[in-house]
Amino acid sequence: MDVVNEKQKHVENFLREAFSNITDQYGQKLSIAPALPNLVQVTLNYESPLAKRFRFLGEGARAMAIRWIISSMFPEANLETLTEHNRKCQDPGRISKSIFGQMQFKRSLGIPTHSNLFDAYIGVLYHFFGMPAVRGFIEPGVKEIFSNPTTVKALTPGFKPVPNQDPKSQIREVLVLTGGNIQIDIQGAENSMWQATVICQLVQSGTIFSHSRIGPSKQKASTAACYDILEYLHNHVDIRTQLMIPNCDTSQVHRLNIPESEWCKVVDNVKTIIDSKVVLDNHPNKANWVHLPATDDQEETIRQLQLLLLGNGNPTNEIQPTRTGHFDTSIFSRPQQ
Repeated sequence: MDVVNEKQKHVENFLREAFSNITDQYGQKLSIAPALPNLVQVTLNYESPLAKRFRFLGEGARAMAIRWIISSMFPEANLETLTEHNRKCQDPGRISKSIFGQMQFKRSLGIPTHSNLFDAYIGVLYHFFGMPAVRGFIEPGVKEIFSNPTTVKALTPGFKPVPNQDPKSQIREVLVLTGGNIQIDIQGAENSMWQATVICQLVQSGTIFSHSRIGPSKQKASTAACYDILEYLHNHVDIRTQLMIPNCDTSQVHRLNIPESEWCKVVDNVKTIIDSKVVLDNHPNKANWVHLPATDDQEETIRQLQLLLLGNGNPTNEIQPTRTGHFDTSIFSRPQQ
């Protein structure tokens, strides 16, 4: 027996044992024999046309099987909770790492493990045995995700705006969990106002969307835009689910269609002036003072000081990057839809 045939035989024996516990919808063990030749082929040449076809089939079968498993694991959960659970299972590499680790795949075969091979296996199983076999194959990996204490703690990233928390910080925390990206474009607007455009992806390679608000300061405009996004995605689970889908067209920025009736109110910049202390009232140079209205907005205070000291110059456009992970800045030059 030559080296090639010997390796193929070794792979065949390993896979026969590794897939020996695959069951049908009734829990009965299936004979892996009909699928074994194809499993061996995709293992030894996972970039072949055959492997790619099975991978294409496997991607869809994996997505459906995950939803089936989650629905069974959480029978009392509402749609929003199920959607969040499903999102946590969208990384095939995470599930495949668990499955291949249990199989001791790399140690036994010396072949690199990766999600492409994982999806190809799923495609083969679906082709020969249907969805129950796929479920039986990936279920241990899915359940491991929900048994991980770190995962359980962070299962539901909070889209609902939290009182007394900066919406910009909150949306960044959400994107840390989802692996998404954000950038904020700040530009001067009419009447000494500012326009903030938040450009965001909830997941890597997901749909890029934007939302703009105008306010009396950069901070208030960007805060309002982030608040609107959080509130809208919290209230519209169907839209959020769509934006959580990876591998979408990222060549365009799509305007998030938030009705103005759902926009939050931008608080006016001028507040009641706080009385000065007595010692300031008696200051000898008080007649020469210029008073700036009290505000909790540091950026607005700086702007007023600049106007006072430098005059009323034309404001320059500013891009304010606020990133979680990598984001393609070239999207700013593309037309929005």
